[in-house]
Amino acid sequence: MLALLNGIDLLATNSQNLIILDTAPTGHLLRFLEMPTALADWIGWIFKLWLKYQDAVGELL
Repeated sequence: MLALLNGIDLLATNSQNLIILDTAPTGHLLRFLEMPTALADWIGWIFKLWLKYQDAVGELL
């Protein structure tokens, strides 16, 4: 995840002309490239749980 964020920062600041990703075997590279989608799914799932149980959690806090 940190590597993905670092790559995004480099692209956003245009501080590098060329970014080379030296990755592990193909399966790991594919999982790395799918990380933004997976992260969005996880955040969506957590948000749905929070909305469903916000009254119960609010009473605990």
